[in-house]
Formats: sequence, C-alpha cells, structure tokens
Amino acid sequence: MTHPTQSPSKIGCLLVAWLSVAPAACGAQAGDAASSAVALSTFSKARVAQEAPVEVRRLLAGNVGWSFETASPSPDGRYLTDIAWGVDAGSSFIDLETGEETQIPNQDHTGFADTGSAFSPDGSRVAYAYLGSTGYEVRSIGVNGADPRVHLRYSSADGDDFAEVADWSKDGQYLLINGYPAEGQAHIATINVATNEYRILKTVDMRGPGSSFFSPDGRFVAYGLRSHPSSRERDIFLVSRDGSQGTTLIRTPDHERLLGWLPDGSGILFHRSADDSWAIWKLPMRDGRPAGPPELVKDDVLNMTGFGFSDDAYFYGVTVSRRGIHTASFDLDTGRALEALKPVSDTPGLFTSFATWSPDGTRIVYFATQPGRNNESQPSRIIVQSSTGEILQDLPLALSRPTPPGWTAHGLVVLTRRSNDIGPAGYYLVSLETGEATYLRESPGDRDDSRQAVTVSEDGSSFFISDSPSGAIIEYDLATRSERVLVEGDGHILDRFPGFPDAWIGGVTVSPDEDKVLYHVPMGAWPWDASSPDGGMAVVILSRSTGESRVIRGFNYLWDSAWSSDGRYVVSQGWLEGQEGRQLFRISAEDGSVIVLAEGSERFRQPRVSPDGRHILVVAGERRQEIWRMTFNSER
Repeated sequence: MTHPTQSPSKIGCLLVAWLSVAPAACGAQAGDAASSAVALSTFSKARVAQEAPVEVRRLLAGNVGWSFETASPSPDGRYLTDIAWGVDAGSSFIDLETGEETQIPNQDHTGFADTGSAFSPDGSRVAYAYLGSTGYEVRSIGVNGADPRVHLRYSSADGDDFAEVADWSKDGQYLLINGYPAEGQAHIATINVATNEYRILKTVDMRGPGSSFFSPDGRFVAYGLRSHPSSRERDIFLVSRDGSQGTTLIRTPDHERLLGWLPDGSGILFHRSADDSWAIWKLPMRDGRPAGPPELVKDDVLNMTGFGFSDDAYFYGVTVSRRGIHTASFDLDTGRALEALKPVSDTPGLFTSFATWSPDGTRIVYFATQPGRNNESQPSRIIVQSSTGEILQDLPLALSRPTPPGWTAHGLVVLTRRSNDIGPAGYYLVSLETGEATYLRESPGDRDDSRQAVTVSEDGSSFFISDSPSGAIIEYDLATRSERVLVEGDGHILDRFPGFPDAWIGGVTVSPDEDKVLYHVPMGAWPWDASSPDGGMAVVILSRSTGESRVIRGFNYLWDSAWSSDGRYVVSQGWLEGQEGRQLFRISAEDGSVIVLAEGSERFRQPRVSPDGRHILVVAGERRQEIWRMTFNSER
C-alpha cells in the first residue's frame, strides 16, 4: 500500500480564522457540532502598533540544555520549570535572573521526570509526569521537595500509556492533562488535585493535542490539534470545562500553535507559521467565543516554543542555532584529520539531521526542519544534495519519529518508532523522486536502537532488521518483499560471554558484506561508568563466516555506530574510559584498536562513512537557545 506524504492542497482554500466554513475543502478535521461559521479573508498586519503593543526582553541566552518542550513560568515570572533529564532525575526550575538551575529533590529513585510540567498558581508546587518502574504517573511536589503526591498512575509498566501535564487551573483545584493510553484515543482531561478524580473533557485521535490551557476563569479549555492525518499543520479549538460544548477558534491551511490565554481572559495567544510570515497573534475572546478578528502581536518570530503566562507576562524560548549535519575527512588507518568539520547546508535556521550517503558517494540525503515551525523537533523535509552542495530534491516528510535512513537501490528505508500520520510504526520505503512512502513491515519491539541508522546490504537490494534483546538479525529483500534470518535470535551474544548481565543489546549493525555484526553490550546493570566494576560497555564484533568474536572494552558509553564500506572499521561516538567529554572514534574490526578522530564538547551523533572510506557525515555544531519575556501594554 502506498501513502502520499504530501499535505492536502492549499490551493482554493480560504484563509479563515474564528470558525471554518469549509473544513473538508482544506483537509481539516470535522468541526464540533456546536461551531458556528464566521470567516475572514485574511490575517491583517495593519493594526500591530495600535492594537497590540508589546515589550520584549531577552532574559537568558547561551549554549544550554533547557528542555523547551516541558517548561512553564512561575506566577511571579522569576522561575521556569524544567526537566532534569536522566536516570533518577526529577523536575527542576531555572532562575530567570541568574540562569541558575535548582533540582527539586527526587523522592523516588525508580525513574525520572518526563513530558510536561507546571507551577501551581501560588508557586509553591510543581506538577509533572514521571516514568518509573511501574509506568507513567502524574505527580506534584513542593518546590522544596516536600509533600510529594501521585495524582494519576497508569497500569502499563512498559510506559506505553503516558500523559503530559499541560496546565494548572488558576484556582489551584485542577490539573489539565493530555492523556495517551496505549489502546484507544488520546484525550484532554482534568485531575482534581485534592481527590485525584479524573475526568475526560474531550477525546481526540492519537495524534493528540499539541498544547492545552485553562481559561483564567476556569470555564473553558483551549487546545491545538492537527488539521488532518496527513498534515503537520495545527488548528485551535475550545471545549467547555464540563465537556458539553465545543468550538473551533482558528482553522486555516497554515500552522497555528496555541500559546495560552491572556491573564485577563480577553483572548488567546497563538503562533502562526505561513509562507508569508511567522508571527504571534491574539484572538480576542468573550464568553468562550471569538470577539473580533485576530490581532498581530509580534512578527518575525521563528523557531519558537511557548512556555505560557505568568501573572502579567508571556514567556517563550527561541532556538537560535542547533547541531546539524557536517562533513569531515579522515584517514581511518591512522586517524589523521584530512578536512575539518563543515556544515552541509548554509541555510540560516535550517535544522538538519539523519544523513546518509548514496551508494556511489556522489550525493547525500538528510532530513530537515524548516524555520518557523515553532521549534518543533520533528523533521519535515527530505533534502537530497550533491557532493558539491547543490540541492537536487526537496520533498515533504510525513513520517513521525524517524531514524537515520538507509539508501537502497529502491529508495530510502526509514524506521519510525511511533505510529505516524500515514500508517503504523515500522519500516517504510520512501521514493526519492516523489516522496511517497510505502509501508513495509512492523518494527522490532525493543526501544534501545531508536536512533540507530538503518543498515543496507552491499548491493543496495536489501536492509537489515535487528531485535536487540535477542540479537536476532533479519535481512529484508526489497525486490521480493521476502525475509530471511541472518542471525538466530536466542540471546547468543550474552550466552557466549557469561560475564555480561542478562540485560540488553544495543547498536546492532551489519557490515555491508553481511559477514560482520557489531553489538553494543553493557558490562553491568549500570553501564555508564567504565571505572566501576559493574560499569562501562563493550563492543562485540561477530564474524558470521568464521564464528569468531572480538570483544573490545574500555567504553563508558556508546552511541551510533557505522561501518566503513570495506568492513575494516567502525566509526562510533561516545565516552572512552578515562577521557573527558565525548569523542568520535574509529574501531578496527581486525585488531580491536581504537583511535580518537575528534573530541570535545561536540556530540558527533549519527556518523555515516562514505563509500570511499574517507569522508564522514556526522551531526555536530553548537546549540544556542534564548529565553524571552513579553509584556503587554494595557493602554489601548
């Protein structure tokens, strides 16, 4: 079955706000029955100076790791919640005056905070989602680490059920939750903080709401939703607190992202990404209905993520630059650098990732996120580029959560780890001429190789599927759509080396000639520290033709490995034992020697070696973020 990756055509669609008069024509999801129909011909920019004067101030900037997708401001505007990512980590907050981050003590050491956070209206508590040994939970805790509470506990221990903390009502009584059960539809729900009573306000499909917020008076909830299953564009809707009434607020062929309610309830703020501009707008509101046309608040706001309102200001983040695809040249025999790192694209604001070489080495393909998409991390374009830098193809990408692709004789093979707009999670074949994506098969059940590139046979006719927990490897023939078992899956790698724990195998990659298989294997239950008796990781290289294995130790941790075309070397990234920072290194499959190619603060993710064995594609570069405050002038 073939699925087009193109979004529904915008030609002939009327650019509308408030409520759409023709949702089907624009490919939009059907509106609520309670919606009325009022249309505008355009968004006007003429009133910005008179109708929505604002003052903006940059608060913090730098090469930082703020978790933009999870933050919200404190009521007084002094702090911003954050998630202290990592095992055994909880929630935290950033002082917006000093930049200092304070972690709230984690009372439970079985998991880590995840997906969304919000201050209570008095600023004394933080609510957040938590993934522990028993599954996802919604929790709250005092900012001093006191009085931890669990408000919602999903029963799925594997984390397939999860929730996002979206907002906290101004009266302090309710949390607003975006829930994603493993089976069924996503929903917007409230949790009574005192009683933990859970109430579903609105059921939506599993694409889920992009963001949702209580109105200041608590009577309504505004939320965003994708306009069509095959589109990345979002529209904005509203539902009453009791779930009895629904209204469409903004529906256009463009991308609108809900930012929140103004503190006085006079309107909602949203970001619009369109061909002509990327701007923040206000939609006036009265009694749950639009009270006038959209008003331009601030134009030219790219790569933005909204955090929400304090009592008197709006806070948002901007990603100024990110890591992106670079090329470099090395002599893999000696490790000597031949050419320094340089970006593959000089397009300002174009965020690039997931690159690979064509079989002849004359072209590269990579995924890109275009500027203006509200800081969304999901790639939206497929770019094919010549070795001289000429753009040969620019196609839309409608696959969610992709991994680095494999370039085959039949097109790109892409693995997605979650169901996407055009089909289930699994392997897809993407045409480099049309961008059409054809579903091939489901993905393995494990989640350890979620960033591992798809590896392809030497002649480009097939690709390899790995099941990391068992070590099984399957070859998938693209011409016949048939499969054969390349390596039996019985946990043989762990059985072969009984000193390794009965844990997981990661980083499974097959050499182009199909003879050698590489595995990342933890040395202990806690692999992060090679200096610990139970720490560190090893590389295991197994020869299928001889049955011989080579174990290479001395790694604190490993990510993203790629073979050279001749099967002599593996280029990988991680931490070497006794070294500071991250390194890009090559491993010899013949003698097990390790040579550092590059090191420092760079992460050097997703390396791919060119067919001639001299050039490497790698994600590198500086990430720079800024945090801004927007204050509204109330004098009109």
